[in-house]
Amino acid sequence: MKRIGLLGGMSWESSAVYYRIINELVRDRLGDLHSADCVLRSVDFAEIEQLQSAGAWEQAGERLAREATGLAAGGAELLVLCTNTMHKVADAISDAVAIPLVHIADATAEAVRSQGLSRVGLLATAYTMEQDFYVGRLRDVHGLEVLVPDEPDRRIVHGVIYDELCVGVVRERSRDEYRRIMQRLQEMGAEAILLGCTEIDLLVGPGDSPVPVFDTTRLHAERAVELALMSDAAAGRPPQPDPTFETKPLPTSRDAVAPDGSDVRVLLGVRGGGLAHFELAAGQTSVAVRHRSVEEVWYFLSGKGEMWRKSGDEEEVVAVSPAVCISIPLGTSFQFRASGDEPLAVIGATIPPWPGPDEALLVSGPWEPTVQPELSQ
Repeated sequence: MKRIGLLGGMSWESSAVYYRIINELVRDRLGDLHSADCVLRSVDFAEIEQLQSAGAWEQAGERLAREATGLAAGGAELLVLCTNTMHKVADAISDAVAIPLVHIADATAEAVRSQGLSRVGLLATAYTMEQDFYVGRLRDVHGLEVLVPDEPDRRIVHGVIYDELCVGVVRERSRDEYRRIMQRLQEMGAEAILLGCTEIDLLVGPGDSPVPVFDTTRLHAERAVELALMSDAAAGRPPQPDPTFETKPLPTSRDAVAPDGSDVRVLLGVRGGGLAHFELAAGQTSVAVRHRSVEEVWYFLSGKGEMWRKSGDEEEVVAVSPAVCISIPLGTSFQFRASGDEPLAVIGATIPPWPGPDEALLVSGPWEPTVQPELSQ
């Protein structure tokens, strides 16, 4: 079991829910007296809320990045930020540590997509509903259409969160208001409702909504436990190495087929990332994919071809050949093809290490693939 680092206190009401759900899930999965291996850092929410109100997001990101560094130093192997709103500074946090951050929007969107839904209503803090860090990720990375309440109703939703739920107050009249707002979102065309603040499930649940409800707190916790309990063998990778010297020649045959359909020969890794050799046969076109939680940097060794990348509104196709280096940032959809007379060979660095067979998602690319992926559906 991997150690989960919980960065909480925003508010402590929802952090307590995270702690309970994560331990319940581990108990249910492993049985007996098992509980989660986790470390919790709970900050003073009053200090964070002051930074939110002042628009001091960079300072807030620096503060939480320091706290995340402490969790990593305490042995955490993956990081859970126990709040939707503060995912606004998720990049600052993940940049500060060498362990993966489990993004709440990704866990939520994957659950929505698995149900065949594409248009959702969002209830959250005003920051989350009105700014692009959350809605934009759902839209641009996962292709969801996100509906939010009108401005007066957004004020109601936000006020109930900060003035009541964050201090443990649950009022029936507020529940009635949330029910009314969810009904309105359904009338606007929402196929489901996202409870996009980790306190909202203290007030309303599936029985209060006219359409399916997705509880982001539970989905986030479930994804964290899934990753924590995923063994190295199940993940299809060797155990993470101890901090010692290693030397390894390039394997003479492939170790696996990548989700994009290329042949993989695994090289070495450290706790922050891993290195592998990828090869696509001449004349072949890969499967278009997007990674859930890793980023990659590729260096082309041989062959010629083209590489397609798309992230949000940015999209390009570039020529690739020996001595060309390209990046695949988090959330980027990509596809490549070998157009020359020899295989397209690449050395790729994966950061953090590849977490397992469900890391990659199939997406639509510009070309028809000619190879078969190895992908968990």
